Parts: sequence; structure tokens; C-alpha cells
Amino acid sequence: MAERLLEKDLIEISVHQFPNENVLSKIISWDVLQTATIIQARELDLMKRYDKQSLSEKQQLFSNFAEDYALLFLKIVNTTTRDDILQYTVFLIDEILTIDENIANVFLNLTPKFNNYPFHPLFRLITRDDSSFITSSKACKIIALLMTKAVNVPNEFPTILFQWVINQLSSKQNIIELSESLSILQQMLRCDPFRFTFYSLNGYQNFRNLIKTQGGNFQLQYQILHCIWLLTYNNSIADNFHSTDLMRLIVDLLKVTTKEKVIRMGVATFKNIIGKPLNNEQMIELGLLKIVTNLLQKKWGDEDITLDLEAITESLQLNINLLNSFDMYKQEILSGKLEWTSPCHTSDKFWRDSAMRFEENNFRILVVLVDLLQNSNDTTVLSIAAHDIGEFVRCHPRGRMIIQQLKAKEELMRLMTHSDPEVQKHALLSVQKIMVQNWEHLR
Repeated sequence: MAERLLEKDLIEISVHQFPNENVLSKIISWDVLQTATIIQARELDLMKRYDKQSLSEKQQLFSNFAEDYALLFLKIVNTTTRDDILQYTVFLIDEILTIDENIANVFLNLTPKFNNYPFHPLFRLITRDDSSFITSSKACKIIALLMTKAVNVPNEFPTILFQWVINQLSSKQNIIELSESLSILQQMLRCDPFRFTFYSLNGYQNFRNLIKTQGGNFQLQYQILHCIWLLTYNNSIADNFHSTDLMRLIVDLLKVTTKEKVIRMGVATFKNIIGKPLNNEQMIELGLLKIVTNLLQKKWGDEDITLDLEAITESLQLNINLLNSFDMYKQEILSGKLEWTSPCHTSDKFWRDSAMRFEENNFRILVVLVDLLQNSNDTTVLSIAAHDIGEFVRCHPRGRMIIQQLKAKEELMRLMTHSDPEVQKHALLSVQKIMVQNWEHLR
């Protein structure tokens, strides 16, 4: 797959990050570091010349003394215990990396001379119990950028960073803190080797709860979908996407969201995973084709949305054409949207040919039909579900016993007094098929 990491998506990564100027406007007394013998006189001079300069002047100074400043910043982070100085210095590092990401190479080139640099001082901040979220999250952001630029990264480093992010996503309620944590994840997932590490940690399982608890926040929805989209550029993850709950999460979002950027990311994710039979089958089960068809009727500012919708439609339609009648029936039942227009319900041949297939997956389809009897408020759905259970009983040699084990008879008898006459009729007929041994002789 050709990765389309669009510029507009990169911009979105930093939308809710803590503004550097809020921290960098503070006054820091660097002399205390010399007094504590943390830095030397020349280093103090370097810091005083750099601090409070304009961005262009800082960039020029860093360019002239690149290794000196990189080493000085990391030395302060590695040795001081004062949170105000730690925070300020970490924000200085982030500021210069934001000006030019390629400056990451200056920090990375310190490794041959200083074995623990640049990562050890920064990891120290996220493992300290007394680090504030602002400080530790900024350190994580820097680590994420450095790791995506590094040639070789120790295996434990991505795991430590992902574990920090997962902990934040499962414990934080503050929108800005959640968004900041997701932005770190977005940065890391740009690099393919790190995608499977996050996936293997089951970090994605936090996404549904986030959507549930912060569902009205479009920015968080977008960032979560952007993370999922990035995951699908890993072939192994894309191949097994059907085994996660992520497809249902995206479908649920597409049903309710009105934000184009959220829709664009959800549709782009499905575009990445189509063409794989089990993925396509689950998309069909979840009713994605109907959603896509509706979305195609709208005008979009981003032409990629339309192109992706068309590609998804073509792929799913091809799968539907290959499905046999029972597969089609299964998709309808699992969608929960039953209609008499489907020929399976009234086809005697279908029921005689397919009755034994209802045993698949521990009678999953029958369980869903019984659940519809219990919970649906749609009279058409109730009528069809009652009818189909009766047809199963009629055509399966152990149909009566199976239906009674699933407690369907009780639900059917309850529906015999339903206010809708069609529901009453089909519930009555189904109960008769359960009670009468030779139903065919009474037809």
C-alpha cells in the first residue's frame, strides 16, 4: 500500500498541544545551575545568550553551536531536579525541533560519544513520579520524534513510550491531556516498525472507551481515527483487522458524525483494508455498504473521500456477488435490518438447503434472531424473525429441541399478544410449527 500521509493530517497532530510560549515566557535563573556545579561557566554563557531570543536568532545560534546546545540541554535534563528548570529546558528542545525536525539528527549524533544520549535523560522524565503531565508529555513528544528519525532504536524504547501513552488514555479525562497523548501516538505510528508494537500491546482497545466517554469531541474522534488509519499501513494489522473491534467503532462513528475530516479518516481507513475476504465480510455484516451508498450522495470538499467511497463500494459489491444465498441471509440477520424483499425468507428451497448451516458458530444466527425477538421495536423485524424461526423448526431435524434450548418459544408466545396483527400472526404460526410434529400435513 502506498502511504498517503497528507500534510493536512500532519498539521492536525499538534492542534491541542500545550503552547510553548506559556512556559517559555517564565524567567529562569540559570546561575543556580552553575552554583550547583551542574553546568560550567561557558555553558552558562551559552544558555544566557540563547534564552529569550527570537526564534530566528535561536535557530542561528543553534546552527552555529549545534552539538554544544544539544549536549547542554540534555545535560540539564539529566541532572537537575527542579521541575521548573526541567520543564523549561524540555520546552526549549521541543521548540527548536519544531522549527526544524532535521535538528533531531544533531541529538541522535550524540550517541556514539555519549552512550545514553539523547534518550536516557528524556526517559528519566517520564519515569519520575514527580514529573508533571506537561513536562512528561513534552518529553514523550521529543522521544517520539527522535525515535522516528533514528536508524536503530532499542526494542524496549517504543514499548516504554507506548505504555506511557496507554496509561494516559486509560486514566485521563482532560481533553487537552488526552489530545496531547494521542498526538504522541500519531507521531509514533508514522513509523511502520512501531505500529505492530502498539498493536501487540492492545493499546487500540482504549479507543472505544475514549469515543464513548468523549464522544462529542470531534478533534479526539479525528485523532483516534488517524491513529487507526496509520495502523492499517502495517500489512499484518490490515490482514487481521476483522479480529479487532475497530471496524465496528468506525462504522458507529460514520453513522453519527457530521465532521468531514472525521468521515474522511474513517473512509480512508476502510479503503486501506478492503480486498481482504474476512475484512470485507465483516464490513458487509456491519452494514457499511448502505452507509457508503448514503455518503456517496453528498458533496465533499475533499475529492479523496469520493474516490475512497467508490473503491469501497466496488470491493464490497464484488464480495456480495460472490456470496451464496445463506451468506447473504447471514449478513441481513447480523445487520438487524430485516426486510421481506429479501427472497430467502419466503423461499422453500432456501430453508431446505440451508437449515443445517444454522448450526455454524454455535447457532449464532439463531441466537441473533432470538435477540431480535426480545429487543427489537420494529414490527417488520419482529414478524420476519418469528417467521424465520418457524421455518428453521420446520426444516431442521432437531429444530424444536434447539429452539426450546434457546428459549425462543417463550418469546414467540409473548409476541402472540403483540399490538401489531402481523407480529401476532407470524408468532402464532411459528409456535404452531414448534408444537405440531407434522406441520407439512397441516399446510
